[in-house]
Amino acid sequence: MNPGELFQKKKLTNSGIIARGITILLLFLLAFGIGYSVLHPEKSDAVSMSDGWVDENGDPFDLDGFYSTKGGVHAFHEVESISSKTVLFLRARNMFVDVYVDNVPVYFDDRDIFPLFGSSPGTRWHVVNLPVKANACDIEVIGTACYSNSDGRIDDVYFGDTYDVFRLVCVDGAFSYIMTLFWLSIGLVMLLIYILFHNHFRLERDFWYLSAATVACALWCSVETYMWQFFFGYSQVFHFVGYLSLLSIPILLGLLAERSLEGKWKKSAQVYTYIAEAVFLITTVLHLSGIVEYHYTVYLVHGLLLASTPFAVAMIRVYSSDKRVGRHKYRIRAFFALLLAFLGIGIFRYLTGHFEDYAMFIRWALLLFLLIMLNYQLANINSVLRKGFQSEFQHEMALTDYLTKFYNRAGFAEHSKEYEKILARGGPFGVIQFDVNNLKKVNDNQGHEKGDELICLASSGIFQSFGMVGKCYRMGGDEFLVVLTGEDAREVYEKGIADLDVYCGYANSMEDRTFDVKIAYGFYMAQPGDTLTEVQDRADVLMYQKKREMKAADKK
Repeated sequence: MNPGELFQKKKLTNSGIIARGITILLLFLLAFGIGYSVLHPEKSDAVSMSDGWVDENGDPFDLDGFYSTKGGVHAFHEVESISSKTVLFLRARNMFVDVYVDNVPVYFDDRDIFPLFGSSPGTRWHVVNLPVKANACDIEVIGTACYSNSDGRIDDVYFGDTYDVFRLVCVDGAFSYIMTLFWLSIGLVMLLIYILFHNHFRLERDFWYLSAATVACALWCSVETYMWQFFFGYSQVFHFVGYLSLLSIPILLGLLAERSLEGKWKKSAQVYTYIAEAVFLITTVLHLSGIVEYHYTVYLVHGLLLASTPFAVAMIRVYSSDKRVGRHKYRIRAFFALLLAFLGIGIFRYLTGHFEDYAMFIRWALLLFLLIMLNYQLANINSVLRKGFQSEFQHEMALTDYLTKFYNRAGFAEHSKEYEKILARGGPFGVIQFDVNNLKKVNDNQGHEKGDELICLASSGIFQSFGMVGKCYRMGGDEFLVVLTGEDAREVYEKGIADLDVYCGYANSMEDRTFDVKIAYGFYMAQPGDTLTEVQDRADVLMYQKKREMKAADKK
């Protein structure tokens, strides 16, 4: 079996298995999230208090209508009583929150925001310790919007025992949090694969753009989940990272389209990329200079995302027609249709002010996009890596002696550049030359099969003595060489030779042995100014000296 056939039999990568594994894992996570959300016990003193709020006139009030940037908007909720363990959890978006109980202030929001992050704290969790009240009382929330063109909102309100509220929040937000971490992990792993293998196996640049876009999408979706702010609390930082990630997505999509499309589509994608880069640069400068915050220019990014749809359609058509995708093209097209639907619904709901679930549709759209791209890229990278590993395998086979599995003379020639560098910088470098005695005699009198057995026994002894501490080469029929580059090379040589003598004595003591295993050796430690050839020659001289001594001893 030749190296190519051996490699085909033992493939190192399999895109079908990977793609199916990812799909199964995603379906498992989805089933787990739905099942746990439906079936987990609700034995808890904590309750969601998102409904039942009224304004100052006693009229029903929705918690997405905190419109005032000065003075704030008041919302009231009556509770029967407040125990010593009761807390109020609020998740507020783009607004500051102050809390009163029966007109007594119990919580004031931190309005000190670093200028880099703008005027909004982003999405922030507020944990309010409430005073004990035995009778019914009013909880008053005063919300002050951060932006003049959009209302502040409270997404979630939980009321009850601290532990129960904590558990309830974790249950409600765990699935989205796990999913975003999963996407982020995929993106980071893809980036790592590109960094490690792109030079060696010539991976295409579009794989890098797809990986970076996946990371940016995951970061953007992450800031919309409960858990980042809930556990870490740095809402301003997440708010800023979310904007930067969102701004980078159109650029990466444009670059991906440039690499994937041809003709007019390619030129259009280049123009789109230039526009996306200009939007990123201009809006960032305006934000950092304090002139216009990201919030007021984010509609430009939404427009760019919508404008990327034709390029996405064209890329899907290219990918689905690739023969490496094969029978998966119909699945890709179905996923893409859902992707467009979710993306359209998400952006439409955002533009029409339905903020509460728009991110869910965007996340599903991004998930579908990721599945489509992965399905193609895994097939592509599987082909590239298989060819690369096959080429590397064949190259390694060309440098290896078929009988002993040592490096051959060609392998030594390839490694010589590395050894010359070690010698040039004066590093420790030693060479042991070996010669197997009486190989010709065994070949002539007992046959080449016995001669090969002698070579194998000799190479086994050399490897057991030096294989873990040096590189072993078969330089010719009965000639071997070992290179030692450690600081203690001479000690390693002496110990290894002692082990080799013991090995030869054991091999020669076998009853069925028809020949003796005798190996001559010579070791030379390089001195300053020595070349590789000079080191080999001097070790060779010492080896032949040892060989003459062994022959003289045999005659006695």
